[in-house]
Amino acid sequence: MAFQYSIRQLKQVKQWFKDNPKGTVKVHDVFPFQVFNRDQWHSWLRSCLMQKINRHEKQSRGRKDNHYYYFEMLRAARQINQPRLIIDWLPSDLKKRFTYRLRENCL
Repeated sequence: MAFQYSIRQLKQVKQWFKDNPKGTVKVHDVFPFQVFNRDQWHSWLRSCLMQKINRHEKQSRGRKDNHYYYFEMLRAARQINQPRLIIDWLPSDLKKRFTYRLRENCL
């Protein structure tokens, strides 16, 4: 189990760094134990908070993580790669690039 700091302990360290800007602290969460100065400790604290907030999840890419978007792109790729096929509909991302293949522009 990982070592956990309380909010009180973190506030005490922050106050200690205000009083002693040139000081160092030993961090128990990192193995092997490391000694951090004020700037290193602040960046370590920020990274810990970000890990806690994000829970190590990957960044969401919006609509591109949607399975409907994925399948529509797959269908469009199959149609585009088939020679001489006139296409009735394309996703908006591909519509500008392949307007010459759409039925409305071929007739």
